[in-house]
Amino acid sequence: GDGGLLAASRGGLVHADSVSRLLAAGGAQQLTTDEPLRLDGPESSSAIVWTMLEDREGNLWVASNAALERFRNSRFAPVRIPGSSFPFGVAAGQHGAVWASNWNSGLLKVEDRTKISVVDNVGPHVSCVFRDDAGTVWAAAPGGLWRSEASGGFAKVTIPDALLEPWVSTMTLDGSGSFWFAAGGLVRGSPAEGRWRQLSDADGFGEHFLTRAMMADTSKRV
Repeated sequence: GDGGLLAASRGGLVHADSVSRLLAAGGAQQLTTDEPLRLDGPESSSAIVWTMLEDREGNLWVASNAALERFRNSRFAPVRIPGSSFPFGVAAGQHGAVWASNWNSGLLKVEDRTKISVVDNVGPHVSCVFRDDAGTVWAAAPGGLWRSEASGGFAKVTIPDALLEPWVSTMTLDGSGSFWFAAGGLVRGSPAEGRWRQLSDADGFGEHFLTRAMMADTSKRV
């Protein structure tokens, strides 16, 4: 909220007070000068941040291998999840809820900051969660891809499990309605029709193992 930039580093988060200064000569040193802001949890000294999300209330959610934490007014508020903490991603839900994908606990729904529920029929080993513009929540694991339904439950999407291995790291939708995700390679397909294809050199893509980020721009291009 201060116009700066938070970035993940080994062992915590670093803050640059001005994004424009990062573009100046030597600007990147802003991210290495200050002591990292340490995350909570027993493994905080070696924490790897997988995903960060700012919700509509201005909370910053940080998912790492140390914990799932909420940052507000210069303080982190840990959210204790069932079992060991190994979250990969977070996505905004309805009415202030947050969805979290956790390898060890499956798909989690966090409500009112303290109420945590596990979606029983999704997972295990959920590695990525994504909410599209229509409000549909998608969750991926090596054993399947699920999407939320109007009834509040989740339905499994028809897709070859091999395309989801070893795990899905990021997902998005383009303007044509095609669903994209990255696992052992980049995959594009149609959930409605059950057609999926891993992109190759002929498509302009080689092997993109563990692509960390993918999104659609304002023109819905990936």
